[in-house]
Amino acid sequence: MWVNNKQVRYVYSSNGSKSAYAIFDGLSGWKTISRDSNDGVTNMVTLLSAANSNNRKVNVYLDGNTVTRAMLT
Repeated sequence: MWVNNKQVRYVYSSNGSKSAYAIFDGLSGWKTISRDSNDGVTNMVTLLSAANSNNRKVNVYLDGNTVTRAMLT
């Protein structure tokens, strides 16, 4: 399900392989960044971090509690 126009509050990643999470305004709890590929995790963390740093909002596609797609608005 697409969730639109959300502010990214926090982005977290660790040195563990493909381990990354984010918190968005209006959504409860940490959302897992999809772990389908290394490049996908890196690209998603980069996009969400840029949105957070520049006070931009995003549209994200959630599959349960997992972010599988994102775009800057």
